[in-house]
Amino acid sequence: FAKHLLTTHGQSHIQTRHRADMVTIESGPDDDVIPHARLKRVGVHLWILQVADHRGRWESTPVRSTIEASITALIEDFGWVLMPFDHDPLRTSDQEH
Repeated sequence: FAKHLLTTHGQSHIQTRHRADMVTIESGPDDDVIPHARLKRVGVHLWILQVADHRGRWESTPVRSTIEASITALIEDFGWVLMPFDHDPLRTSDQEH
């Protein structure tokens, strides 16, 4: 369900992984995934949105809502978190360094 909502909003590079009461939103190859965000269920219809920092550690956001509203907030308010990561070091660094 979360994958469908994200794909509908143009986030086709994103994958979702479901485990117990958690939905992790990530991208990249299976052997080297990049965490972007996760939704943690804390009630029947209540989810908490967390985003990954540059070290891959989870930081809470003030978003606590239904899964649909949490994903909408992720896309609209934290869209930079979902940006694709370029795995080509020649495109992300100066070639002299």
